[in-house]
Amino acid sequence: MSIYVADATAPNLLPADLSTDQTSSGTAVQVDWPGLTNFKLATGTVAGANKVVIEGCETSDFSTADVVTLFTFDVADTDDDVVHEGRTDVRAKYIRATVTIGTGGDMDGSVLTATPLRYHWTKLDSAAALA
Repeated sequence: MSIYVADATAPNLLPADLSTDQTSSGTAVQVDWPGLTNFKLATGTVAGANKVVIEGCETSDFSTADVVTLFTFDVADTDDDVVHEGRTDVRAKYIRATVTIGTGGDMDGSVLTATPLRYHWTKLDSAAALA
């Protein structure tokens, strides 16, 4: 099976430090596409109860009042080496992930990526194929 190059090179939205008892945010990424977006969270070693919240905002520093929650993943210690996927409509200029690691929690080796839904369309899926 092959993967799209953009999938393989997509930025990891998670913060670098995913250790216990903290809330931290990843680097904001500018969204070059409005519309439906697939989010894929591939977990590594997971301990405790953790929450990954994907946020959107019109400013890259997320300092304004227009921060919105786009999607949430709840990750527990039974989720070692699991892929969680979700889809939502993204209309914000920037997105980031904020992760809350619970007491004794950890999410080492986890990766969160975003891909616009239309990126995976093929000619068979397009309106042109229906003409």
